[in-house]
Amino acid sequence: MGKSANGTSKLKIPAVRVASDDCPIYIGRTLDDDGKIDKEGTPYYIHEREWIEVIPVQSVDASLALAALIAGDETNGTRESNRAAAVIMGESLTTLCEEIAGRIVKWNWTDLEGEALPDPHNEPDVIRALSNDELLYLVGAIRGETPTQRGNESTLSPDTSSTPAAASDSPPKPPSA
Repeated sequence: MGKSANGTSKLKIPAVRVASDDCPIYIGRTLDDDGKIDKEGTPYYIHEREWIEVIPVQSVDASLALAALIAGDETNGTRESNRAAAVIMGESLTTLCEEIAGRIVKWNWTDLEGEALPDPHNEPDVIRALSNDELLYLVGAIRGETPTQRGNESTLSPDTSSTPAAASDSPPKPPSA
């Protein structure tokens, strides 16, 4: 990212601020024997009232890394193919974290204890420290494909909290009209 004469960042494509209220982390997710999600688990929305600013362009490297991750899930189950898939998936995740770190301009995300996370811009280690769910959310945010950006029914209502309804002391609030 270039700097202008006064030291501020200048972007050729304007960054987009994306509210992160709809970023879930699933607890209790289980997988079947094929590695597919068997039970979704309970979503916790730990980034309520938080946001990210992203350059809304996905690079070819990021696209290739995603494709490799998807393909790596389709091995024939032999020890050798699993080992090769693990290497490819590791390389792909490394590339993806680097690409995401280059696309996040700033954020106000906090960790599981409510402490501010470090600035992720061009710092892939910050991205690597996130959960898988958060990583996938960031990919979607860059592509304009979070639930809120898509405008689908999986968005959170303003009354949704990070405490799941089943564990809450009070009944869930009805959706806003």
